[in-house]
Amino acid sequence: MTEFLPQHENRRASDGPGAQQGGELQSFVSLLARRKLLIVFVTLLGVVLGAGYALTSPKIYEASALLRVNAAATNGSVRDVQDASVSQAQTDAATINDRSFLTQTAAKLGLSPYLVLARVSADTVQNTALIRVHATGTSPQDAQTLAQAVADYAVTAISETAQAQTSASTRTQVATPP
Repeated sequence: MTEFLPQHENRRASDGPGAQQGGELQSFVSLLARRKLLIVFVTLLGVVLGAGYALTSPKIYEASALLRVNAAATNGSVRDVQDASVSQAQTDAATINDRSFLTQTAAKLGLSPYLVLARVSADTVQNTALIRVHATGTSPQDAQTLAQAVADYAVTAISETAQAQTSASTRTQVATPP
């Protein structure tokens, strides 16, 4: 007489769920071993292409110029003058970033408007009356020259505008680092 045992009793210990995962791992390792030349080739190709790009891409340098905005003393407190200066700095930074202002700056400096628009930006130093004019260039000197030229023109243009609008209650000037 033949007895049939339930299927789970006929299994070997190596046929369990762990064995199936081990088999998958073995086939994965085997696949990697068969494709090792392709993997090495693709990795080396990536390294060579990355190094080639890094060596041939143009170097970009950034420089900045710092402007300080001073609000003229009025009948207000020192805090009021500081707040007015901070507010004016934010307004002046927005003016410097304005497309028409940068186009005028480029014309005044004898540069391409596209170059100035692409390479110049301005922002305020948080909670201060300072404006930082950023410029990029293909050399450190190129970037610094552009940043300083835009800053100098901004001081002149903003001061002339302020004088035309009021009796020069606000003045922007190039800040000299300590």
